[in-house]
Amino acid sequence: MEIIAGIDSGATSTKIMLVNLEGKVLIYSEGPPANPFVVGDKLAAKILINALHKSVSRIGKKIRDIKSVAFGLTGYNPYLEKFIKKYCKIEKIAVLDDQIIALEGALLGKPGVVVYSGTGSFAIGKNFQNKIARAGGKGFLLSDEGSGFYIGQEALRAAYRGFDGRGEKTLLTKYILRYYNVRDFNELWYVLHSKLFTTSNIAQLAPLVFKAAKKKDLVSLKIIKSAAEELTLMAKAVSIKLDLNSKTFPVSFSGNIFKSKLFKEYFSTILISEIPNAYIIKPKFPPIVGSIIFSFKNLGLSVSGKILNTIKKTIKRGIIKL
Repeated sequence: MEIIAGIDSGATSTKIMLVNLEGKVLIYSEGPPANPFVVGDKLAAKILINALHKSVSRIGKKIRDIKSVAFGLTGYNPYLEKFIKKYCKIEKIAVLDDQIIALEGALLGKPGVVVYSGTGSFAIGKNFQNKIARAGGKGFLLSDEGSGFYIGQEALRAAYRGFDGRGEKTLLTKYILRYYNVRDFNELWYVLHSKLFTTSNIAQLAPLVFKAAKKKDLVSLKIIKSAAEELTLMAKAVSIKLDLNSKTFPVSFSGNIFKSKLFKEYFSTILISEIPNAYIIKPKFPPIVGSIIFSFKNLGLSVSGKILNTIKKTIKRGIIKL
């Protein structure tokens, strides 16, 4: 059996998908994150290859059965690519960033803009001349506005300001102290600063904001609105760079933050008011399928509608934790 592999490596986890040449999903699995800015390029490459080995062994096959693999990576850089190609014993290897696979998966190569909000955030788009443009996506020090990290950090600050008397009272104060199992912000200060800092840990606070917002917590609603506005700014910047605003064009979305119905509603309303020529569409596929598409292309094979339909039918079996 010839196997096609795709990898989507984010700040929170690494997703691996293996399909056959007809598009049947053989396994869809999830392993640990492999962010090179946290663990280094060499270890990140080893984590990715190890996850790939575990996935293929789960279906009783070996790494030599994989004919092509495409890596879509958070923190892509040439050094990480070098280590992946050193350790990965597969003939056809494509190493890409996570933005390009999100674009491919959501729009299947057609013109438009994709906005991503997970642990980090970015917008990427393609116009009718196949030019690609981007906005955001440079990590929490330079960007990541509207991301899970952004929402989580704003929640922490708002909770403390409410407790400290410098801001509005908010349910977030109670929720966050309970989440960290601490009595007050003196304890929370110690917990936050004594453990290894990762953006994914802060991003995990975002659901608390959505929970409080459902109870009409005004501070939480403001945070959600601010995040949606920031993502809209990214989409607008990309559309201007690509000269899309003279035409109607689709904007799709990706990432865990968009799993919140409330957040999607805020984002859609703000985006349409700021970019009247845009219309919102659901992503055709998640970014991992974008990796699969590039993996097929790396073998010189086109991805037909029949293959995509087979992926769509067989992807529903659920994700396996490695």
